[in-house]
Amino acid sequence: MSEKDKDKFRIDFIDPLFAVAIHIGFVEGLLKEGWLEHHYFPTQLQEYASICMFIAALTVIVASWVGYHLSINNNPIIGDARFVLDVVLLILYIFLLLYFRNPSSVAILMALIFIVYTLWDYFKTREHPPKFYSDNLAPGLLVYLGRCILGWLNRAADEKLMGEIVTFGWTVFYILLVPVAFAPLINTHTGRILFAVFLIGVALMYRSDKHTRGLLIRSIPCKLLMVGMLGWTILFYTDVLGWIGIHRLSSLF
Repeated sequence: MSEKDKDKFRIDFIDPLFAVAIHIGFVEGLLKEGWLEHHYFPTQLQEYASICMFIAALTVIVASWVGYHLSINNNPIIGDARFVLDVVLLILYIFLLLYFRNPSSVAILMALIFIVYTLWDYFKTREHPPKFYSDNLAPGLLVYLGRCILGWLNRAADEKLMGEIVTFGWTVFYILLVPVAFAPLINTHTGRILFAVFLIGVALMYRSDKHTRGLLIRSIPCKLLMVGMLGWTILFYTDVLGWIGIHRLSSLF
């Protein structure tokens, strides 16, 4: 089988899995909502909150599907690493649509998804080194991450790695969002609605950032926001702002 045939096989295999992930999310997630099971129009704030959270999760997946095709059109999959990561991502998308009601679960899954995105980008650069490295040689993972860190912090970043730097920056953002999502206020019905709107906005901003050279994630205000998120987390989990037991993490799923 030629590499072109292999690439077509991978795409033909992955694309239907996006539909499968969404189908499972609807059947085992949203359709389990009481208002759909018992055929009445939602009237409670709790029901609207769940709808908003599901829409947020679905937005992430649909945007990912579009971004995936744009990426592989420009940089076709050559090895098996990105294909395996695609399968891992689809599993995470399924869980995202199953546990959409819980902001903490969604935040954890989004952090994992973006970590996989970062790895996916790394292997993409290894498959097409001339497009991303001046010396045409792909470095090891740690060196790659170091370049992404420097590119995210430094406005004069490596233009060839700009898209990958943007993904890395948003990965850091989602990791910092995880402890924030445990806040009691976010887990109220109103908090879940606001959190869902926030997630939709962030998902769209990430996709926009891919075309604007990291205008948002590399900006000083965004970095200050992330420092604030880190500071809030430290205060919150050291009893200054209150304590949520870390052992609750194991009971989320």
